[in-house]
Amino acid sequence: MTEQANLNGNGRQRRIPFEGVKNFRDLGGYPASGGRSTCWGLVYRSGRLHNFTEGDFGLFAGLGVRAVFDLRDGTERGVDPDPVPSVHLPVLDELAGEEGVGILRATTAREAEEAVARIYTGLLRRRARVYGQLLSSLADPANRPAVVHCTAGKDRTGIAAALLLGALGVDRATVLYDYELTGQEGYFDADSLRRTLAAAGVASAAADVVVGAPAAPLARALEELDRAYGGTEEYLLGPAGLEPGTLRELRQALTEVGPVGAGSTSSSPAEPPSLRRV
Repeated sequence: MTEQANLNGNGRQRRIPFEGVKNFRDLGGYPASGGRSTCWGLVYRSGRLHNFTEGDFGLFAGLGVRAVFDLRDGTERGVDPDPVPSVHLPVLDELAGEEGVGILRATTAREAEEAVARIYTGLLRRRARVYGQLLSSLADPANRPAVVHCTAGKDRTGIAAALLLGALGVDRATVLYDYELTGQEGYFDADSLRRTLAAAGVASAAADVVVGAPAAPLARALEELDRAYGGTEEYLLGPAGLEPGTLRELRQALTEVGPVGAGSTSSSPAEPPSLRRV
């Protein structure tokens, strides 16, 4: 395993430098409640994995991953199958497709953000059990280290990461910071996606929201979650079906006492105040 991907030391990088995979990064090193921080090297989030190079297989093996959770639908898995065995936990439903029409109709960034927020809010409401199943699976030590991914690693995976980090006691500002990193990593086929959106008549400002990862849509969806359920923990213990003991196991297994460190790459945005080095 290369020095850059070494997860056994202080010189950590959040982004794991795969050649054929975008947006593969570690969810460790974020400050959590009680003076703890999220553990490095136990949960990764990513875009689709189908384009592994020979070197990527070696790098992946070096991470010691025991379980891969694929949030895509069956069609996506058929077109771009995972190169390693994975657990299928499809998140999208028919209503999400209908809600997505709002993006096509958006003429401004604000309208597009509102459309994406509606999709996120709908998925959180209707697919709570799927996200609960995912977090329950992550609590099982037999499934760690784990990778959670969808196509771009932005929307379905972004919601999953937000719920996990929130469950671990990571503050909302840091949760949104992690989400925005996708805009820095970018899509595997961002140029192609932009051309597709333009051909469909999507306004440029709206396309920026789809291709990038501004925090506003997720922030609005999480605010709605707070209003509807009382917070992330209440949502997970309620409609998501997570058991209290499982939540305790997650927090014990995926956080540790000690210094935090966000990791970095040359393309990372400024870290939130709680993560900046002094």
